[in-house]
This record gives sequence, structure tokens and C-alpha cells, in this order.
Amino acid sequence: MLTGHGAVQNRPVAILSPTLLRIGKETRELTYHRSFGIAALVLATSFTAMTGHPGTRASTVPGASFSHASVTERAVLSGGVVYGAVLAPSGPGYVEGSTVFSLDPTSGDKLWSVFLGSAQPELTVAAGSAYIVWDGSAYAGIYALNATTGTVLWKVSWKHSEIVAAPVVSDSSVYIDFHEGPNRFNPGVCALDATTGHQLWCHGNNFAMAYSPAVAGGAVYTAGDGFMVSLNASTGAQNWSKPVKAASSAPVVVGTTVFFGASYEVAAVSTATGSTLWTYPTRNLIGGLAAGADTLYISEVHGVVDAVPTAGGDSVWTYKAPDVSAPSLLLDSGTLYAAGGNPAGGLASIASLNPTTGAANWTHTTSTIADCEALGVQGGMLYLLGDPTFLAVDASTGSEGWSFVTTRSVASAPVVSGGSVYAGASDDHVYDLDAATGVLNWRFRTNGAVLVPVAVSGTSVYALASWPDNSVYALDATTGVKLWVRTFADESITSTIAADGNGVYLGSQDGDVYALNPATGAIMWTHRLADGQTPSSVISVNGVLYLSSVEVCGCGKQAGFVIALREATGTKLWSFSVAEGPSPLAVQNGAVYATSVGGSVYAINASTGHKIWKHGVKAKGWVSITADGSAVYAVSLHGVVTLQASNGHKMWAESEKAVVRSVAFDGTAAYIGAGKVYALNAGNGHTLWSAGNGDGAEASSSGTAVFMAALGPRIGGIYSLDPATGQTNWSFATGQMPN
Repeated sequence: MLTGHGAVQNRPVAILSPTLLRIGKETRELTYHRSFGIAALVLATSFTAMTGHPGTRASTVPGASFSHASVTERAVLSGGVVYGAVLAPSGPGYVEGSTVFSLDPTSGDKLWSVFLGSAQPELTVAAGSAYIVWDGSAYAGIYALNATTGTVLWKVSWKHSEIVAAPVVSDSSVYIDFHEGPNRFNPGVCALDATTGHQLWCHGNNFAMAYSPAVAGGAVYTAGDGFMVSLNASTGAQNWSKPVKAASSAPVVVGTTVFFGASYEVAAVSTATGSTLWTYPTRNLIGGLAAGADTLYISEVHGVVDAVPTAGGDSVWTYKAPDVSAPSLLLDSGTLYAAGGNPAGGLASIASLNPTTGAANWTHTTSTIADCEALGVQGGMLYLLGDPTFLAVDASTGSEGWSFVTTRSVASAPVVSGGSVYAGASDDHVYDLDAATGVLNWRFRTNGAVLVPVAVSGTSVYALASWPDNSVYALDATTGVKLWVRTFADESITSTIAADGNGVYLGSQDGDVYALNPATGAIMWTHRLADGQTPSSVISVNGVLYLSSVEVCGCGKQAGFVIALREATGTKLWSFSVAEGPSPLAVQNGAVYATSVGGSVYAINASTGHKIWKHGVKAKGWVSITADGSAVYAVSLHGVVTLQASNGHKMWAESEKAVVRSVAFDGTAAYIGAGKVYALNAGNGHTLWSAGNGDGAEASSSGTAVFMAALGPRIGGIYSLDPATGQTNWSFATGQMPN
């Protein structure tokens, strides 16, 4: 019996097809002490359609059974549909989240998409459902979606946990490997009912696991940092456990043998007893494994593919891919595809190989995608995922078909000024659109994603480009011509950006707050916050700079502060503790409004820093706050709370099913970005209309129009909506713009 799957943090990959097995490459984080490697994967299409009952499937490999796993920007090919999950870019004061979507593999058109608001997604599709595990800062969990519509079927989350690999679905159960947790439980494997999400069992392994398990013959096999374990798939009872070298690939099962990679060695282990049958040393670090009926294919760094008999023995053949790190492997209908990218360059290499001899049927080098992973073959087309583009090529010749860009999203609210809409995007551009027509006036290319709102002052636009650029750009608001650029080579900028006629203001991860000359970019002053504090939101009002900061203590808890500095000199005027942070800020009518992670909203005297009022609400994960003369609108991850500005008494609250990202106000309505944009009656919170595509949104208002920034995929861009009806006036898709 043959089964394999795997996915690991940041760059996992997966495949789903009746006759294929594939692996993919990732660069693992050094903080987890993992090596550069690949994960072995196999995915199945419709279980019921092939066998008449869920959980098993037919195969062209005698006695073979396949399971499933996940991908790089997370994608699978299943039942004639491409499914993907992209991680939305995050910036200071903004929520990192993921959008799950499905594409027509023939045209690349999007069928549906759902913004889940969870970080680090890993994706599996099986038996009509899509399963997405996610890993956040404090929680980890799994969503089950209807694969046809994208409707959320169920969700389970765990505190103090970490999941870095895709789930595996087999025999109506979902199996999840935990790198940490769940719920302070030592790292292990949990089984859930695939239909309801009910927990069936959990088994603690006492060692961290970075790959998806393999499920075959009623057993679950998992390998981690120093151990391999076999568990009963129905009960979680341990069959056997053995010490091994730290795994660098997911396990792959062929018949009565389970294979896994461990740095520079492949080990073959008996599924019945756990005894080592044979080992095979490699010349290079192992990225992952793929298997046929009698041959094991090993992906290694430096672009090497090695073929060895599953029974043990010397190498049958070796293939060297040009300028590729560790290629992903896909075995489909008598052809082995090897695809990978060069981490130092922008080219990807794809090869079609004879699995018996290793001879190349064809090779293709492309600049359309980079760091590519092979997803599957369908209808004579080979589907690949690069960062950040899907690509379809002819499986017989390698000639390119359609491509689909996933991450050219607009992750921050547009800024409206002087008849223009200004917005930064994750495609490393700043855009200026005509507010009335949506026509592009100009765009400017930076060297990093622009993830926070730009600042407009006078005749200049100031934009903050994230790593690796880490620079502030001053642009002419009319022409887009660069006036100056200030690069912070040794510091990571963590705050939003503010500007007025006197200066441009921002803060760094090291705790420095900077004031730049608006005409030249020269540093006018620097203010160092207390040790351990990192600035987040920055607002400039009437000669005073208000900022929020967060301090992480040795116990892992956060302390939040609101600080006021004199704009002219950087002198601290006052500091106010908000218990936990970081906090978005709003300043209105002599008051600073702030929130805390613990769920409170504060009103602070803008002149003295004394508390005016505090209101505790049952909400966490504050992402935005705004105020008008009489009300304060505080936005949490899942809703809006409206308070009286004078005393903090609650006026109304509105919860949303999607993750809320922002709020804007025009005097009569509050517009919230929560997957779609919702217009709420400012007096009672009743929904007036909703508009958008469900891909996550930021909203801003100019009075005559509501502007929506969409995260994508595909339709990532800027929309102008009628404030009375929500109807689209115009749209501009950043994903359609050339590089």
C-alpha cells in the first residue's frame, strides 16, 4: 500500500489527482532548528465517486491508497478544480489573514473565495470538503469548507498550539500533526470527525512534528524531531515508537514499508514492527520523497533527483536540474515531473522525466513564476504554483498556458485627497487613481510591499515600503515622481506613517521614533522609547505626535502604552498605560481613543494624558478605531462596538461572520471592511447594504463615495462604491497590472 503526504511551515506543497504523487520544497525557519527540505505528498480526488464509499480510492499502482495534503501559497488540484489559500500581507495595526479560493483549471477564472482571517494556512481537499489548518500567534485550528461553494461547515481551534503541516483525510477522519499543543498538551497527533469536527482522539508524542502524517492500512505514521511513531488510526493507541534522526521529509508508505528522509539519509522502516530495514545515504540534504510501485524518488538540494529501488540497493539513475535548489516531484501516469526555482534568481525550471531511466522528455525555464511547485496534471495540462503565480503548461511539451497572480492585493485603506485615491499594494506599487472615474493617473514602483496607508500632506504622498526595501518614499502627488527616499538599512519599520507640513513621522522595531524633513527626508530628531517598547500606530494632530507602543516582557505578556510627543522636538509630553497592546488610535475633540488586547476601550485627555473613561467589552483583537463628534467606533476581529464619545456608554454593537479589518464614517453611516464592505446605520447599527467579493477588504469614505481595498486573489484592487446603495461606480484591479 502506498500513501504519502506532507507540508511544513511557510512553504508546503500538495497534490490531488487519481494517479499522482508529489512533493514540494520549503525553506524552514531556523528558530525551529529545521533543515532546508521538501515534503512528500499525495492527494485524492472524489473518494465516493471512485470506490462507492468515502475514505478510500482506486489507483493505477497495485494495492495503492492515497491521502492528501497542502501547498506553497497553499494549493491543491482536486476533482477538476484548483483550490488555493494565500496569506494576506499584514502591517502595523492590520490583521494578517488568509483567503481560500477555487479556480477553474481550464481558464484560471475564480469560482469562489473566502477570507478567513487566520494566519499560515495549509490546505487539503477531500470528499467534497476543503480543510484548512491555520497557525496564529496564540491559537491554531482548522476550518472545514464546502468545496463547491466555500461555505464554512465547521471550525475547531486550540489555545497555545502550533500547526505547521497540512491535515490528512482518510476513512472519514481528519488527522493533524501538532508542532506544539494542543491546549498545552505535549506535541502529538489528533483525529477529528471529518463531518462534524468532533475530536476522536489525541496522542501525545513528546516531540515536535513539522510534517503531515501518513495514513495507510489502519495506521497513522508520523516522524518528527528524533522519533517515529505508528498509531492505530481508529483509537490513537500506539503500535510502536522508535528513535530516529530528525526527519527532513514526510513519511511515505509503500506496501509494508514506511520511508522518510533524515538530513542526508533515507530510512526504510517496517510498518509492522518499526524495525529499520535499510538506509540509503545521499550526497546532499534531502528535501522530500515520492514513490512508485518499486522505485523511491529522492529530491535533494542543488537540484538533484535520485532514484533507488524500494527494496533497497544502489541508485538506478540521477538527474540534475539546472539552477534549482530542491525540486518538487510529481509522479503522474508514467511521467515524473521535477520543478523548482533558484532562491537567488527569478527563474523556475520544469522538467518531464522518464521515471525508469531519468531521461528528460522536455525541460522548460520560465520567468513567469519563481520557486515553483508542481500541483498536478489534468486534461493534458501540468499545473504549477510559484510565488505568487499559478501557471498551467502543456504536459507534453512544456509550453505555457494561462497564469494567475494570487497576491497583488491592496492590504490597507485607500486615502482620498484632492480628487485622487492613493493606495499602496503588495505588488510593490503606490497607485494614484482618479476618484471620480478610477482611471490610473500614475503608479510608482518601490522595492517592497506597501502594507500601511500612505500619508498625504500638501503636494506630496509619503509611502512606507516594507522589507526588504524598508524605506520611506516621498512622491509628487500630481505626477508620482520620486522626490526623495530614506532607507533604514539596519532597522525594521513597524509603525504606520504620519505626515504634515512640519514632518514625516514613523517608528522602528528597535523603539526609535523618527521625524523626517518633509522636503528632504533628512532626520530632524529621534526619540528612543523605553527599553523593549515598539511603536505601532502614529498620528499627528495640532503639533503633537500620538503613538501606541507595545512592550513584551520575559513572560511573553504584552504591555501597551499610548505616548504623546512634541512634534517639533520629540520631547515626551505624557505616557498612558493601556495594560495590553498594541493599540490602534483615534484623536477627536481633545481626546485620544485607544483599545487594549484585553478588550477595553479608553478615552484619554489629549493634553494631559489622564483617563477620561474606560469601557470594558467582550471583544479581543482590536484592529481599528475611529471617532466623530459624538461616537467612537471600535473594530475588533469579529464586529463593531459603538460608544458615546462623552462617557463611553455603549450605543450599539454589530457582529460579523467574517473577520473585520477596518471602519470608516461619513456622518450618517459607518462602513466596515469585513470580507465585504457593510454600511451600517450610525445611529443603531442596522445593516443598510453590503458589497464586495468576500476576499477581505479595507474601507474608507470621502462623503461622495466609499472606497474599498480588496485583498484578492485575482480581483485584488480598489473599488469605488455608491454610499447610498453599495453599487460599484468603478473598479481597478491591481492584479491585472504588468510588473
